[in-house]
Amino acid sequence: LGVAPHTVQFYGFDDPAPGVYGNSNFSAIRDWMFKQAGKREVLYYPETEYWVNFDSPVPLFLPLYAKSRFTDLRKVSRRQSEVG
Repeated sequence: LGVAPHTVQFYGFDDPAPGVYGNSNFSAIRDWMFKQAGKREVLYYPETEYWVNFDSPVPLFLPLYAKSRFTDLRKVSRRQSEVG
C-alpha cells in the first residue's frame, strides 16, 4: 500500500504553521515521507489549491502555492540525492 504525503493549504514543509493541525510546521511529514521510502511506494502529492477555508465557489490558486510547492520539491530532490 502506497502513501501520498502532503502539506495543506499554501504551507511548505518548513513554513511556520502555528496551530495548523497541531503543528508548528510540516517538517515531520517530510521526515516521515523519507522514512517510508524503501518500505512502500511514496508519492509526494502537494495541494496546489484550496477550497475549504476561503469563501469561494471555485478553487483558489495563488502564486504562494506555486512558490511553496517548488521550494518543497527542490528540498525533496536535494535530500533524495543525499540519501540515494
